[in-house]
Amino acid sequence: MNNIHIYTYVITPRLTYVCEALFCQLMGISFQLETDWLRFVDIQNPKIAYTPNAPDANVLWIKSNQLLFETSIQAQDYTVLEWENVTTIALGAHNEMAVCPFDLFSTIFYLLSRYEEYTCLDRDEHGRFSAFSSILYKENLLEYPIVNQLAIAFQKVIHSSYPHIVYKSANYSFIPTIDIDIALAYRAKGWKRTLGGLMNDTLSLDFSRILDRFKSLLHIQKDPYDVFHYFEKAFRNTKPVFFLLMGNYGDFDKNNDTQNADYKRIINKISTNYDVGVHPSYQSNDNLEVLKKEIKRVATLSHQPIVRSRQHYLKLSLPTTYRQLLEMGIKEDWTLGFAERVGWRAGIATPFYWFDLERNAATDLLLYPTAAMDVTLQQYMKYSPEKARKTLETLANRCKAVDGTFITIWHNSSFYDQEGWKGWDSVFEYMIATGQKN
Repeated sequence: MNNIHIYTYVITPRLTYVCEALFCQLMGISFQLETDWLRFVDIQNPKIAYTPNAPDANVLWIKSNQLLFETSIQAQDYTVLEWENVTTIALGAHNEMAVCPFDLFSTIFYLLSRYEEYTCLDRDEHGRFSAFSSILYKENLLEYPIVNQLAIAFQKVIHSSYPHIVYKSANYSFIPTIDIDIALAYRAKGWKRTLGGLMNDTLSLDFSRILDRFKSLLHIQKDPYDVFHYFEKAFRNTKPVFFLLMGNYGDFDKNNDTQNADYKRIINKISTNYDVGVHPSYQSNDNLEVLKKEIKRVATLSHQPIVRSRQHYLKLSLPTTYRQLLEMGIKEDWTLGFAERVGWRAGIATPFYWFDLERNAATDLLLYPTAAMDVTLQQYMKYSPEKARKTLETLANRCKAVDGTFITIWHNSSFYDQEGWKGWDSVFEYMIATGQKN
């Protein structure tokens, strides 16, 4: 009884993909696509017709548009409406006869495939698709996991006709992640960078940083970015993931010397206790050979197979970035989020597989969507610690309501008062406590 049959005129990769995501991954039930109408009518199990015209049979019907039957990529029209207490963007003509007044399958596919990122050519100074170009942001829906909400709403609709289906949706989980762009603020940088930093501090009359620099270099105090002992206490009841930047030094890559003993000690400590992934450098984003070297460095120093990644600066370029990761043997990517705003970039708070829209094919790359980042809250949105705490609580509660996976990004450098982070340790601790609550 936990199998649902779906009639369609033709089976396509897009339709198969969205059914996998909706029924298997979100609802925990199986499905079978059917193209033989007479056979479909005789089936006694739960069934849905996905057709452009209303079927002459007593079955649940979703009015289809053309999106899932095309292979081209072109701008799509949408509306915003409320259905089953869910406010959502909606693709497809409005139809009250259908069990859903819009094309639910096309809408979910549009969001998960990141369709709009192929049709909108606007990019920011880093070549990123911006939150401000996102339809969900423009419609004030970015901070809602609407794909999860739609799945729950549709599950209730199906239940009204087929109450015996048993759903196996995932339980809520919380995964805090740490990006280590720069492991140490003052140590492990070499004499040239140390001297240059000291000159800059002197010219700007930043005596507090000068004092911290000398105390750190002389081992009188811990380096301000060395908060890894603090992490051990904070993560006592949860399992974080650390992403390590090991690219060469550059304009946007300021990490430490990977051969430095202090740096190696930190990486060894992290990888002994936690799962790690590669944090591909800004320079590696469009260079497969550079990416390959960085993955090898992380694997060598961490003594872990590297199967997960998150792009530095969240620098994601579709489809190139994901294709390169797959070629390098990466199984999971944790980049999917926006730098400028919190929320769910693809409208979903559950890991899902990437669909290569240009090749019109599903892939094995599992995407972990992030909901919020420290830099987003503090630098981009200019939130106070108090407002940041409230925002994180709201996002966590919305994620819990749909049994999603609440994923956050923090940096080890975001605890240094001299760089504007005074009071943000309380935000971090509140996020950990809030995320863990059932």
